[in-house]
Amino acid sequence: MHGLIHVVFKEFIVEKFDVATWLAVLKECGLQDDTAIMELKQYADDLTLATINAGVGVLGISLEVGLELFGSFFVRYLSRQGWTTMLQSMGNSLKEFIDNLNEMHHFLERDFRSSIFPFFATRHDDSGNLLLTYSSRRFLPGLVRGILKEIALIIFQVKADLVEIQTDGRSCVTWHVVQQPALPAEAAAEPSTSSGFSFFQIHEALASLCRAPACGLQSSCCSVQAEEHEELVIVAGSEPSLHGADVEMKSESSPRVLAPVPSHGSMPGSPHSFVGDISWPELQESKPISSAQIREDFAIPDALNLTEWLGNQNSDRRLELAQKLYRGVPACKVACHWYELGGLATSQTDFWDPQNREENFYTWSECRREESANDWPDDLSDSPDVPFRFVSHSWWPPQDWHAVMGEKCSYADIKAAELCIAAKDLCADSLHDASRWEEAHFWIDKCCIKQGDQELMSLSIHLIEEFIQLCDGMIVIFTWSYFNRLWCVYEWACFLVFHEPENLLICADSFYREATEDRFLEAVRNFSVDQCQCSDQRDRDILEQKIKAYYGCRKNFERFLRVSVIAITARSLAARGARSKLGLGKWVALACELGFDHLAEGLRMANPVAWRRTVLEGKTKSLTQDFQTGIKQQSDAWFENVITPILTAERKRAVQEHIYTDMIVRKHSIKKALTDNDFKRQITATRSAERMTQHKSAPTVMFPAVQQWPSDGS
Repeated sequence: MHGLIHVVFKEFIVEKFDVATWLAVLKECGLQDDTAIMELKQYADDLTLATINAGVGVLGISLEVGLELFGSFFVRYLSRQGWTTMLQSMGNSLKEFIDNLNEMHHFLERDFRSSIFPFFATRHDDSGNLLLTYSSRRFLPGLVRGILKEIALIIFQVKADLVEIQTDGRSCVTWHVVQQPALPAEAAAEPSTSSGFSFFQIHEALASLCRAPACGLQSSCCSVQAEEHEELVIVAGSEPSLHGADVEMKSESSPRVLAPVPSHGSMPGSPHSFVGDISWPELQESKPISSAQIREDFAIPDALNLTEWLGNQNSDRRLELAQKLYRGVPACKVACHWYELGGLATSQTDFWDPQNREENFYTWSECRREESANDWPDDLSDSPDVPFRFVSHSWWPPQDWHAVMGEKCSYADIKAAELCIAAKDLCADSLHDASRWEEAHFWIDKCCIKQGDQELMSLSIHLIEEFIQLCDGMIVIFTWSYFNRLWCVYEWACFLVFHEPENLLICADSFYREATEDRFLEAVRNFSVDQCQCSDQRDRDILEQKIKAYYGCRKNFERFLRVSVIAITARSLAARGARSKLGLGKWVALACELGFDHLAEGLRMANPVAWRRTVLEGKTKSLTQDFQTGIKQQSDAWFENVITPILTAERKRAVQEHIYTDMIVRKHSIKKALTDNDFKRQITATRSAERMTQHKSAPTVMFPAVQQWPSDGS
């Protein structure tokens, strides 16, 4: 386990008891002093478990009591350092917080990909009492009880008592949660102090608890058999149950942040990084392109407006121009781990503030490298592609954001953290290494469209369709208000005309909760192009024309949008591997309600419980397996084999035949362009070369001067 567990355990013993007690613990472990166990690195599990057992033995208390005291202390320890932001954003009550734990743990399993976090489920009995079931392959009920009771006190000002109702003694327990208001003095958080530990180290320590077997603890509730027992899996609409052998239970009772432009013609290194010993290579600033250079390269007369010129060009010419303006920002610039929120990653989270309009965000993105083709590796066939994704999102949160998500939940923070997890998933797939997530590139308007040059900015906005085509996929930061924005709807529509649905990834883990589920369902059920918001009527007219050109009529488009949203949302939920009690049931019902019976039948074929069980069986044999990838592979296979054919048929039905045919032909042109000395090939080549040489330290992110941009946007 992580050495920080030792550090905190020592502080717990010394603060709650005294230094002499700690020295007695060391003596019991056969240690003269603690210098050998206080480094912030991974230690053998046996050493940590022996230290904990020695501690409770010296104190003369049971392991259960000792772990509960330690769990309570750990929460206070986090509170002192000011690292409670994530906890405060997880609900407005203790029950809501507990209900969201599984969603957060799925989020963490995507981050710490070799860890398996515990399951929690709440329900009310016939008398209205709140019951909490905790299940884990690393069964530490005392520790969990101490953590939850202290969180209730500090975050929600509630004194909670967890009274055991039933347990199997080795992997599952159900408590009756008794709550009463706490006195102000009891709930007061302690002043923040600086211990010199990052939250990365703190959470890595907790993650090590989820990776390590607990059977070394000397207690009747922990045994080798517990390691082999199946984990609790929550099936939507059912009571919690245990998989595997039967267990006898013991009972004791846009708007866009861009300047508005004329709408005429046709609209077609990171200092926060923790990636082992690999540092982000020093970025070379691309030579900025200008409208004057575009005129020179394409022989455009000075008297001719660039946007008007673009409206008269064929698709190949537009694509050629788009490649010149095609840029991507490295993930490390705009995304961060969730445990870095609240102080470590200010530039990444500040970027997502819609009122932060730094002109030089453009310099964060990269364009075509200046290296000669002679400097590239001769053979790129074995060099996996660096992911490049178009990011579709609304800069502003839903109007009821704080009412639903909590007063202290930051929309900007969540976007930065969600994008980091998405980058890890992408790099795990394409580079076979999630730790290289910083190498992913994103097209994001704020830093990929140059501000200040009005002609060039207008030109870039009119080429968004081509940018979407040049990207190899799309990431949607998916809130319940996403489909209220016409720009977002247009990007979704454009992408699914040209790309396959499996290449559209939605970031919804932090947004999709029990409190928001019905909002997502209603957004799809009541979707209408007429109801979509757009700040500029000229843009609305053009975007609606494009939708009509693609789909023939609004009815076709609205049907296809509903079908695709239901399918892609269901894929995101299924990928949680039965961790959430928010299953696919309501989406199956919505598909039936809207007349998509074939889709409903396909959704019923998803089996996240079986997927998770399959991977857990593999985990029993090898703790080094990437747990999250194992579930995702099965989820992706279901989507590709069952759902994609349904969406393909729906797309062929909805999209105009000549558009559908043209897009098939154009895909070949795009594919050729992307293999011919383009941005993506250069990024892949240079990244491959850089990883074979000595990496330089990442430059410090500079904050450029503010430019006055309009406050509205999509």
